[in-house]
Amino acid sequence: MWIVAKYKAKQLNFFKDNLNKTMDEEVIFFNPKIKKQNVKFSKLQFTQKLLLDRYIICFNKNFSNNSVLKRINNIKGLDYFLLGSQFNQKEIISFVEYCQSHQDKEGFIMQSFFNFRKITKGKFISGPFTNFVFDVIENQKNRLKILIGNAEICLKKNSEYLFQPV
Repeated sequence: MWIVAKYKAKQLNFFKDNLNKTMDEEVIFFNPKIKKQNVKFSKLQFTQKLLLDRYIICFNKNFSNNSVLKRINNIKGLDYFLLGSQFNQKEIISFVEYCQSHQDKEGFIMQSFFNFRKITKGKFISGPFTNFVFDVIENQKNRLKILIGNAEICLKKNSEYLFQPV
């Protein structure tokens, strides 16, 4: 069964180690990430950002046992488990599969994950325009015609530069 956990700040690896030590079988963790591009001192650098912030999706067949959930509820590094995971298995599985179908070969989420049909305004979250807000002039099948300041740009929807609606 899949469960969703919120871990304490800067304690992801600590939480994962403690959870694995507590369980009889290894826990499978799913934590989608995006690749961010930063320019520092005229050098292009890549960093990763976790898509779910401080949440992580965990799988172990024993999570369906309530006594196991009670036992792991106070693991060091854990903030809390989201309630109702047992009732939302279809949605969690669907989300995991959707993320996996939109990952590149390195495991990073691609722009196709953010499939926005009715976007009118957006903000770049990676690339040279990170944190720039843009207006959508025209939304075509495979590209967006956008306006950043006074500059009109055509952006492919499967571009390596990630953006989100504002």
